Amino acid sequence: TPLLTLELSPAVLVVAKLRASGLNAAEIAAMLRKSPNTVKVQISKAYEATGSRNSVELMRKLRGKV
Repeated sequence: TPLLTLELSPAVLVVAKLRASGLNAAEIAAMLRKSPNTVKVQISKAYEATGSRNSVELMRKLRGKV
């Protein structure tokens, strides 16, 4: 959804999409060569910006189904 993605930085959006696809923070960190703590912070930012409580809600909101 355009409004949700405008609230997320490009880096957070990439992490959010990977989290919504089912990857955990450690897997995302390894894939993107980032610190796991950085990824966890970015996931938290994505949850907050989208009003999501978990990865399923995040996925639905990023796909515009909620």
